[in-house]
Amino acid sequence: SKGFYVIVGAFAVKENAEKFQQELASDGLDVQRGFIPSRTLHYVYLNMDKRLGPCLDQVKITRQNPKLADAWVRLIDEKTTIVEELPQDAA
Repeated sequence: SKGFYVIVGAFAVKENAEKFQQELASDGLDVQRGFIPSRTLHYVYLNMDKRLGPCLDQVKITRQNPKLADAWVRLIDEKTTIVEELPQDAA
């Protein structure tokens, strides 16, 4: 849906996004995955909020993790996004 997303990875290949999502989930992080058809990218993200401020605060904290040092915030419009959740048995 439309909002600001704390993105921790972007992948052209869906399987690579799934693998990264699984890796972060096994580290105990609550992660989701979304796909933007117009950009043909699979995003792995930690959080979505309608407000920019909380996402910027989370990015500052998230970047302290060396594995997630390149985290960023992106505004995504619901019309172009398909959000995929990690299956419950995979976490």
